[in-house]
Amino acid sequence: MNSIHNLDLNLLKSLQALFAERHVGRAAQKMLVTQSAMSHALRRLRDVFNDPLLVRVGNSMELTPQAEQLKEKVDTVFSDLTDLVNFGEFVPESLNRTFRVDAHNFALDEFLAGPLQEARKIAPKLKLELNAYNKLSFDRLYTGNTDLVVASDRFADPNFRRRLLAEETLVCILDRNHPALKSWSADSLFSHPHIALRKTGTNTGYVEKFAQQNGYPINVGVATENLHQQLAFLPNSDLIGFCSELAAKQVLSDTRLVKMPLPFEIPKFRVCLLWSERNQNDPAHRWLRNLIAGPKA
Repeated sequence: MNSIHNLDLNLLKSLQALFAERHVGRAAQKMLVTQSAMSHALRRLRDVFNDPLLVRVGNSMELTPQAEQLKEKVDTVFSDLTDLVNFGEFVPESLNRTFRVDAHNFALDEFLAGPLQEARKIAPKLKLELNAYNKLSFDRLYTGNTDLVVASDRFADPNFRRRLLAEETLVCILDRNHPALKSWSADSLFSHPHIALRKTGTNTGYVEKFAQQNGYPINVGVATENLHQQLAFLPNSDLIGFCSELAAKQVLSDTRLVKMPLPFEIPKFRVCLLWSERNQNDPAHRWLRNLIAGPKA
């Protein structure tokens, strides 16, 4: 019995080329070797298989009966090797997986709805679990209980991977007949109660910092878990709410409310797509990130 140690991958590739071309010179060109090197390979192969493999019939070379049987097996070997090398290659169309995403409602409309709809068209078996962003979202990302978070990265773990989606400005939302509008200033803003978000990593902290630095009292009349809970309290009240410019586009569908710029300057804040380092090289995760944030994610 012949030993596999008498073969190597290059010799098998030469065998496949000889079977395909049935000509030593053309097989040599295909393998980018000299004709003498291919002739030497053919001699080795004849010794290994104890068969001529290629014989001259008239003006051409033909495969021997044993070579005909070997040809199919060699092709199968290289097909299997290709599958082995490409094992785990990501094919979006066959993706069958659940992705969990935490995001504010405004971020869902602005950054996620379109890309996630496209993802489901490409991968019909893809399942999505969408959760409202809250104070536990970054903990969930850290522990692997969510896959992606769309939020300000101001309070995010610096070790999280991220991709900038937008730079946002904080604005005020209040009743269109609010008394502060008669003379819109920092004095009038801080003389009325505010709606605060419970510590969810949003940027009302900038407003608090300005108040502390300039001696204004911080008067929180209502604290809510998310932006949309504010809507029940703002109309026909003296409360002032805060949200991003993007979120304000949704809030202002209520014609009883108006948007006002902050009467003082604070830094813009970043809205980012964030994920854990553990998923950085996950092909399916990367594919979804790229749909949402572009190919650098």
